Amino acid sequence: PGFIEFSPPTEKNFTLQLSYHGSFKDASMDNYIKESEAVMNAYWYPHIGRLPSKLGVTVTVPKGWTAAGQGNLIERTEKGTTTVFKFRNEISTSYFSLDAGPYIITSKVVNGRKISTYQLKENAADAESAINECASSMAIFEKNYGPFPYNHYELVQTLGSFNGALEAYSFATFSGRRYGAVTHELSHTWWGGIVPNPYTRSLWNESFANYSDSFANRTKSGKLLPVLRNMHRSPTYGRSQIAGYSVPIVMAFDTESPVDNNVGYGKGALVLGMLEDVIGTVTMTKCMKTFREDHVSGEPGSWEEFEAAVKKVTGDSFAWFFEQWTERSGVPVLKLTNVTKSNVGRETTISGEIIQEGKPYRLPMVVELSDGTNTTRGTVLVKGTVTKFSLTAAFVPTSVRIDPDGSVVMAGSKTATDSDPFSIKF
Repeated sequence: PGFIEFSPPTEKNFTLQLSYHGSFKDASMDNYIKESEAVMNAYWYPHIGRLPSKLGVTVTVPKGWTAAGQGNLIERTEKGTTTVFKFRNEISTSYFSLDAGPYIITSKVVNGRKISTYQLKENAADAESAINECASSMAIFEKNYGPFPYNHYELVQTLGSFNGALEAYSFATFSGRRYGAVTHELSHTWWGGIVPNPYTRSLWNESFANYSDSFANRTKSGKLLPVLRNMHRSPTYGRSQIAGYSVPIVMAFDTESPVDNNVGYGKGALVLGMLEDVIGTVTMTKCMKTFREDHVSGEPGSWEEFEAAVKKVTGDSFAWFFEQWTERSGVPVLKLTNVTKSNVGRETTISGEIIQEGKPYRLPMVVELSDGTNTTRGTVLVKGTVTKFSLTAAFVPTSVRIDPDGSVVMAGSKTATDSDPFSIKF
């Protein structure tokens, strides 16, 4: 590992050829070549600042082994005691992976594409489940994000020191004997593959992958709105998110940092969910598809590029939304206060104030009145330090609550008794 510096020629376009070789003596978590399998997932090839590039790879493995490389298989030839695989990926990506081993292969052709599991320890039930999940999620992503760009997809098992799961756009690597995060890794074909991310400035594609995982699961269940639920069950009323999200989304990029990961994988996906609630599911999927369609091949994607896609689709500027959610750290801090009740005939009007700490957010907020049996709801646009509201019910409410479904990422202000800052009972 290291850097190579050279002086380029005067021509605008030129070719640089590097020749190098080496052997692996000490296996790392990401790279190992063993008698039982080979996994190459990190920096085994030259790159320029992790910038996206197309890839051609030729790999020679022992006879009886199968290689999984990025892109489509161009050629497979037998040479004595070895087999040579040639792959070509015409989609510019920022990370190249290569796996090989004596895999037990289970395949199923779905909509003209071969979906396979490559297992080192055969488990027919796990293979069938993973293939079915992959196929159903692929159909959802193709319908909403655009076509899958390869004629195949593999779910490759490793029993080595690799931990977790890792996307490779035309395949993915999974540790252990079971397949986890199949839909998440598949979604990276669009978010990280077609629209690449070098992880030098942002973890935006992890936000999109987590969101897409949720979107696929909600689509399969038929329950799409609201996206977020039960965000305020924490006994600290979400106050742990203030420290947990101490880095703005647009500045989170380091996968070795727990805070960056918490923001890039967690908060970013929640923010996309809230955006879907604001603009609607159909419009949200159009924005995602436009982001993919308008992206310039070979360039890294970004939150700013997605914001432009949202503006193009909706015709409105959502700069306010992206500024408050992606450029600020922490979460909004609110509480419900100064609640009063008045009766006119058979109707009861509840009035009150929603207080924000710090720089105010703009938040569409549901207010719910309830008597334990009946409920009535209204939506208030919270956009300042103090937002007043009034809501009338045809019954006598015994409680008032803001964001009753827990659909807004926010923390509760501390109260004198540290009671629920989002609700008041009469």
